[in-house]
Amino acid sequence: AFPPTHAASIKAIRADFAKQNISLGAVDLSGSVATVYYRNGRYSSEAVAVGRMTRLLMADTPAEIEKFHFIAIDGGVPQTSFEVLRAPMERSLQQYADGAELADNAISQSPPPVDNPILDHAQKGQYPIFSWSLYPQFRQSLFNITNPFSVQFLAAATADVQLATGLDVVGEVEGDLYNNYVVNTATVSALPHVRTDFVQFFSTGKTGMGELEADYRFKPTPEVWAILRAGYLESMFGGVGGEALWRPENQRWALSIDGYRVWERNFDRLFGFQSYK
Repeated sequence: AFPPTHAASIKAIRADFAKQNISLGAVDLSGSVATVYYRNGRYSSEAVAVGRMTRLLMADTPAEIEKFHFIAIDGGVPQTSFEVLRAPMERSLQQYADGAELADNAISQSPPPVDNPILDHAQKGQYPIFSWSLYPQFRQSLFNITNPFSVQFLAAATADVQLATGLDVVGEVEGDLYNNYVVNTATVSALPHVRTDFVQFFSTGKTGMGELEADYRFKPTPEVWAILRAGYLESMFGGVGGEALWRPENQRWALSIDGYRVWERNFDRLFGFQSYK
C-alpha cells in the first residue's frame, strides 16, 4: 500500500494526466524518484509533452521527490526514456514563468529499460484492452488512359484488441461512399501485377477489409526494437514478416531491416488469396 501522501499524489497525477489527454500506463513514487509510464495522445512534440508532465508532477508530488523518470510506451512496449531533475527545472520556471525557456541540463534522454516491473505489475489483469475509431478516407488513382483521375471517398472503422504486452490484433473495414473507378481490359504485360491491378481491387472490392493482422512488438536490447506481423497486412497483400530497428543512443540516425513473405489478396478484399506471391 502507498503512504497516504503518495496515494493522494497518484490520484492527483491520474486526474491531471487525463485532463491533458496523456494516458497513464503506470506510476510509482519510491524514495526520491517518480516513475511514470505514459502514452502521449495530444502533443506533436515529445519535448512539449515532457514539459507539460513535469509541471504536473511538480504540482502533484511531495517535496521529497527530486527526480521524474518518464517512459513513453506504445502498445505496452517502452519506446524512450526521459529523466528530469526537479530542482533546476523549478529554478528555470521561476526565471521564465511563461515556460519559454527550460533547463536543458535538467533533462536527459536515453533508451528505455528492458525490464519494467512497475509497468508489468500495472498492466497485469488489464487485458484485453479494446479501442476503436471511425474516420473518413480518400483514395485516388492517376494517369489511367480512359479515366486519368479516379477517386474514392470512404468511411473507415478500425478496432484494436491488445491481448498482452506488445501483442495486438488490428482490423479495418472500409465502406464505399462514392467512386468513379472504371475497370479496363486486363493488361497483357508479362511483368508481375504488383500494383497494376489497383483499380480492380478498389472497384470489385470497393467495400472491403483494409487489414486484419496480429502484431507483436518487443525489445530484445535497450537500443533494438522489433515487430512480427501476420495476416492481411494491407488492401492488396497479406502474409507474414517483421522488422528489427537499431537506434543508437544520442544519434540522429537509425538502421533497420525488414522482410515479408506475401500473397496477393482476392480482388473483393475479403478473405482469400490469389496465386501470385
